Amino acid sequence: MKIRHIAGVASLVLLAACGQKEEKAGAKGNAAAQAHYLKANDYLVAAKFDSAETEYKACVQSDSTHYLAYFQLSNLYQLSGEFDKAMMSINRAIELNPEFTMAFYNKANLQDMLGDEKGSMTQMNRVLSLKPDFFAARMSRAQKQASKGKFKEAIADFDEAIAQRPNFSLAYNARGTARYRMNDFEGALQDFTKETELRPDLIMGFVNRAAVYGSMKNYRAAIGDISHLIALDATWSQGYILRANYQYMAGKKDSACEDIKIAKMMRHPQAEQLASQYCK
Repeated sequence: MKIRHIAGVASLVLLAACGQKEEKAGAKGNAAAQAHYLKANDYLVAAKFDSAETEYKACVQSDSTHYLAYFQLSNLYQLSGEFDKAMMSINRAIELNPEFTMAFYNKANLQDMLGDEKGSMTQMNRVLSLKPDFFAARMSRAQKQASKGKFKEAIADFDEAIAQRPNFSLAYNARGTARYRMNDFEGALQDFTKETELRPDLIMGFVNRAAVYGSMKNYRAAIGDISHLIALDATWSQGYILRANYQYMAGKKDSACEDIKIAKMMRHPQAEQLASQYCK
């Protein structure tokens, strides 16, 4: 079994531990099956994926009601790109345990990968109806809504997510972006400011807040945010391009051209075009 998506392996190992807590009588009723299942989890932690697959299969052969083994098989098949097998296995897990929210969540993600957006949203709604405090599902549904331009619905989900985890910076970033798209600049400004407070080491909050300031024609504040980032990393060529734009909009043509000159020296691909546009 060739795993194509290495980034998903860590979460798969965590799901093995999570699955232990989900076990019910049907998954524990056969000692031999359970022994195969636990051995498969050990192989999974050791990144021995072929052996893990073999043991999960042995588990369901010994106990066809062991929904956790089907669940883990689906995850393995998804990571190896065997999507038909993944769908068959996750459907079997759901059939055996219709209240297994993690299975619905993973099916939604699998349907996303297969381009079934409607089906994915249906599954995500099912997850949240069963477990309203499922944070990852809440964030995922919010992002799906935002991607379709349903910003009001997305913001409602982001509100719920932030209420659950008030220190999760990415939720503020996502809600701020949705608010910005709705021209709620004050709301977006609050979210991006909160993001910069929670994660001052990340540039995106400052870049997004600068964009909001720009839309509000507060160019001085926008220039301040980008200047802060340039002070942290003087080799960041995109920073000079961004600041040049705000400088130009603020009527500071000479300062804009100085930034563009630096960006040209750094061989930024947009520098020549901006030089011809701003610095004639």
